[in-house]
Amino acid sequence: MAALALAIGSAASAVTGAFRSTNALAALRVSPGDPVALIREVDNSLVMDGEATLKSGRILPAARQSIAGTALNPGAVRLLAIDAGMHNDAGRSALLLRLAERLSRRDLGTQLLLIEERVAANDVPGTLAHYDKILRVSPPSRAWLFSTLNEAASDPTTAEEIARMLRRDPPWFGDFIDWAIFEAPKIDNLGTLFAAVPPTSSLTWTDDRKRALIGKFARSQPAAAFRLYNLYAGGTGGLIRDGDFQQPSLYPPISWETGGGSDVDASLGHLNAEFGAGNGGAGRALSQMLALVPGKYVLTVRMRHDVADAAVVPQWSLTCVGTDAPIAKLAAGPASDKPAGSRLQFEVPAGCGFQWLGLDLRSVESGSGQHGIVEQVRIEPAR
Repeated sequence: MAALALAIGSAASAVTGAFRSTNALAALRVSPGDPVALIREVDNSLVMDGEATLKSGRILPAARQSIAGTALNPGAVRLLAIDAGMHNDAGRSALLLRLAERLSRRDLGTQLLLIEERVAANDVPGTLAHYDKILRVSPPSRAWLFSTLNEAASDPTTAEEIARMLRRDPPWFGDFIDWAIFEAPKIDNLGTLFAAVPPTSSLTWTDDRKRALIGKFARSQPAAAFRLYNLYAGGTGGLIRDGDFQQPSLYPPISWETGGGSDVDASLGHLNAEFGAGNGGAGRALSQMLALVPGKYVLTVRMRHDVADAAVVPQWSLTCVGTDAPIAKLAAGPASDKPAGSRLQFEVPAGCGFQWLGLDLRSVESGSGQHGIVEQVRIEPAR
């Protein structure tokens, strides 16, 4: 609950921006009794210097004057609740807060006070219910609250409740996914969270978002990336995914990823992958992340290429994710215009939970560069 409690300050900062966008003092100079401007001016004072405003004696007169101008006034009722709390009348304060919320769920100050109340009661579902309400009505507050939800997800119990809320597909969920992809400074807690939320709505869960999330987690949290792949693709797809190049690669790098380097190109077609590089070009043409358990395996590839120099033919490599520790290398066979097979037995060591498989093109001095096709890649347990 400690992380969720931070939202009170975070959301208050966002609300400050909303208040500043409305010049309450200017409105009061034009119309001294404006009920909305009265509340906005007090709200702004509370956010900027809450203690001084609470001691100033302005809250109760401003609330009464605002209600006199507009009876159905949630902001004024909220100020009455604050005044009651200042006079140690907790019961009346709670009743007034409930009334303010019934008058309008869009009053951000009311929602912030209700968050504070639910945090004090150690009520995670209740706290998140008010998060949801603020996120629905106040887009400017979203980045602040998204960051707080991210921090709060470090606690497994809280993360479970956040996932329960997200599974209801709230209207701000798409923005939360985009924030995680493009803006989140840390994503340590989000992999497990997203893995607990099946993609039910095609409007929220677009292929681009699913693909971007897997790519985001693959480098730093490969276990989370594989859980997401399993969720989105309906299974892990075996030791290697689409080794016969029969399906589109929807979720790289767990499915095939076409890489690049200096003047390197690759494309996935039907039943093969084409690769090439210009004169002197070198780099990774194809790659895929694997999740092989420690043990012995056999890598078999079927491909062709036109590199005449055996010392620089295309080469497959296996390394450990995170450390780049080498596992094995398999050079392609001699240049040919017909596909040929190559085979290598290798062993994944303990402590290497995820691996990179890649096809690397080495620099070739040739006016026409180098070109080739991969027809099949297989990995099987050694017998």
